[in-house]
Amino acid sequence: MPGSYDGPVNVGLIASKYLAKATNKKKWDENFGPEGDDKGNLRLGDAEFKTDGNDMIINGKRYSGTGGLWELVTMKKPKTGSYDGEDMKKYKEILISSTAMRSSKNPQRPAANGGHKWETFVRLIWEKYVKAPKQKAKRQQKKNRVKAFSEAIQMPCVNVWNC
Repeated sequence: MPGSYDGPVNVGLIASKYLAKATNKKKWDENFGPEGDDKGNLRLGDAEFKTDGNDMIINGKRYSGTGGLWELVTMKKPKTGSYDGEDMKKYKEILISSTAMRSSKNPQRPAANGGHKWETFVRLIWEKYVKAPKQKAKRQQKKNRVKAFSEAIQMPCVNVWNC
């Protein structure tokens, strides 16, 4: 319900440090990061984005809000050395489970802007987990059509009028 109250908002020190940068268009990632919707809620692509302390809750799944994960999710140019392998794994999962990588106008295409974050992080995830499986599925569909056609032309003609 619009205007409903869910209780006090609990924002930790790490989360508040990054959320405070939301108005800084030079640093905040407006392409792949959280955005406000018309109801005043934060969203990451089509996923609901909430905070609890420093943790991020995205579509109901809680992610431990380390400084590195906040850096990856919110900043245009995440600082090298501020995140580790675990942060990268969580970021990859978040991007795959939300539509943050997809264009809002055409979800079959990436929301690529040629920027630092796309080139350094998101492109690799897009190509491995979105683009490659889609191409593999298309190749399999083509193989199935060729196989069905091959089987059809080898079948004996049952109806004389259709031979």
